Amino acid sequence: MGSGPVLDVGPEAGSVFGYDNQGFLFHGRNEVLVSTVRAGIYKTVNGGQNWVRSQRGLLNGRGMEPWIRGLCQARSAPQIAYAVTFQEGIARTEDFGETWGPLILPTDPNLAGCEVQPFNPEVVYLSTQATGTFGALFKSADGGRSFTRLGLQLVSPSGISAALTDPKRIYVVEGFESGRLYVSSDGGLSFRSFQSPDYYPSKAYLHPAEENTLFLFAGFVQQWLFRSTDGGASFTRVGAGLPWTLNALEFDPNNPSVIYVAGGGDGLFRSIDGGLTFERLTGLGEAELAGIGASAVGLTAEDVENPPLLYVSAGLGPSRSDDGGVTFSPIHTGFRGTTVSDLTIDVAGRLLVATQDSAGVFRSIGPGEYQNIGETLPNDAAAYVVAVAAAPDNPELYAVTVTLINDVNQGIAIFRTANGGRSWSRAQLGASFILPFTRARMTFAPSDASRVYMVGNAGLFRSDDGGESFERLGRGFSLASIAVDPHNPDVLYVGRSNLTAGVLRSVDGGQTFEQLGGTGERCLRDRSRPEASRGHLCRFVQQPGDPIFGWGRDVRARRRRLTGDRVLGLAVDPGQPMRLFAWMRAGGLFRSDDGADSWIALDTDEALRRSTAQYGLTGLAIDPSDPERIYMGNGSVLQFINP
Repeated sequence: MGSGPVLDVGPEAGSVFGYDNQGFLFHGRNEVLVSTVRAGIYKTVNGGQNWVRSQRGLLNGRGMEPWIRGLCQARSAPQIAYAVTFQEGIARTEDFGETWGPLILPTDPNLAGCEVQPFNPEVVYLSTQATGTFGALFKSADGGRSFTRLGLQLVSPSGISAALTDPKRIYVVEGFESGRLYVSSDGGLSFRSFQSPDYYPSKAYLHPAEENTLFLFAGFVQQWLFRSTDGGASFTRVGAGLPWTLNALEFDPNNPSVIYVAGGGDGLFRSIDGGLTFERLTGLGEAELAGIGASAVGLTAEDVENPPLLYVSAGLGPSRSDDGGVTFSPIHTGFRGTTVSDLTIDVAGRLLVATQDSAGVFRSIGPGEYQNIGETLPNDAAAYVVAVAAAPDNPELYAVTVTLINDVNQGIAIFRTANGGRSWSRAQLGASFILPFTRARMTFAPSDASRVYMVGNAGLFRSDDGGESFERLGRGFSLASIAVDPHNPDVLYVGRSNLTAGVLRSVDGGQTFEQLGGTGERCLRDRSRPEASRGHLCRFVQQPGDPIFGWGRDVRARRRRLTGDRVLGLAVDPGQPMRLFAWMRAGGLFRSDDGADSWIALDTDEALRRSTAQYGLTGLAIDPSDPERIYMGNGSVLQFINP
């Protein structure tokens, strides 16, 4: 184990998530607990003046922090809360996030959401996603130590809600086109079923004082707000003045006729007539709503002499209002909650961080300090940046790949800036297409800045004008990684997405490819930007006519010298080609000084804990001006100083 420190140096940005679970959890006036999904759980004890990660004890059996899907809180005992993870169980805290108990996994691991019975903190409901057949609903009567499966079968649960007026009434919403609302009056033993007022309903928001009144978001292309006053049997559309995107709803605890709705890039909205009409609060400006926009809202519970504090989350982190939404103050200090999708370092030595569910692309301006250079991207583009590339000769020329959400599916777009992010232009793509999901990697050719390549599950794209336009060359195969010969822009290597396809090489700029290797394991090596995701690590071997890549022999023997089950990031010291760094899932950070013949464990503490990546993108980068400085990106950015 190495002695070098690992520091969290990611951008002070990121979003709070509360779509299917609770967004902001409160314990008194100043203690707040939130989930940022992949970047973890954050807590403040001073009303947001500063935040710290709060996951002590929250580890799986392999020493990794699990991926948090959401939080739910016991209203009758607010110090008790539960964290739902991605496929690793549910954990409980009894001191409001200072420490967490062990993970408990029901028989169905595909957890979706949780809810605590408002009158009894030991009663917890847990929903799971469908995997081939149906999802399920579970109930615990002992604080999450054990669970019993209830009889409800679900295709896609969108949320569980427990009534504040009746200890035995719960609501479960099933999303997608067959959306339905299930209501139980006996604690989950039996359910009545009602049809949703529109397709794709989300979580039900139950009125805190009126027993049969609830609100529901529904709709896909455009979401609407619906209200029921008969317990879900019928609905009326309300919410005049709301935008198309509806992320979360919250009641004012002092006056439930006052309702707040987080409306994505359009901002925060408030109703003073019980949800019939809404007006946009102007305290959040365009800059604060960059990227994903308003994603969650929460209010502290106060008496009439102390108006509640109003919290809202957007792509740059949380903000707080002390005057009911007239004005907001950013409270981002220590809130490093970005979901990192890619890392690179520009020719001026500045770290570029591409993020999802945040506000785009960040560029370092000092240790742990960043400027947002993605704020001039369209909001729907800045919210989901999946790849970033920097020109080899121009410190202001970058290109990014983004995922765009349209009427039905997700597609990709490429944007380019020649002035360091002050403005972006959308690149022309040689073919229009729609894909259900997109991952991508992008790179400039090191010897020719006019040549740019992008790969993903859309195939291969090439630009010959520095990223202004792209031609789609490769179709019919999904690619996960790319590297270009540092001396010849026509020689490139790409890694296939499936585990047995190996590496493809092109010597004509991507027009044709040949498959290399034959081990059935996917690997990729590049002195300027090597990458490997999933797959296995293969040794760099210099071979005649191939000065950059090679396939090692006896791969399994070399793999046994690394701890972990997946390569999250791979990089080569630019000054010492035989020195490699590998960030391993369930292993940590390792270094080889002999071209992968042997490995030294540099950090198997924090780099191990933060190596969870069930899916999604990660990155590893070495600072070329200071090769002892290594950056790892997954949830936020970790910096390691090689001792």
